Amino acid sequence: MKLRTFLYILVAMGVGYAMITLFVANRAVLTAHTFHFWGGIDLPVGLTLILFLVAGVMITLLAGLTARPPK
Repeated sequence: MKLRTFLYILVAMGVGYAMITLFVANRAVLTAHTFHFWGGIDLPVGLTLILFLVAGVMITLLAGLTARPPK
């Protein structure tokens, strides 16, 4: 494993730990309030944030995988 890959893994673990810490510290706000979607769907704010975060990661990953390499 290259050093760069190891550093990426460490950064990803740090970001994951920070997200978990912030979500646990603000659990009352994230679960008590609801976000109202069209069609009568109500989701907790925390779940909405996670869903849109995952959607953004998937869109970025898909765009990166389908991009043509530079010539």
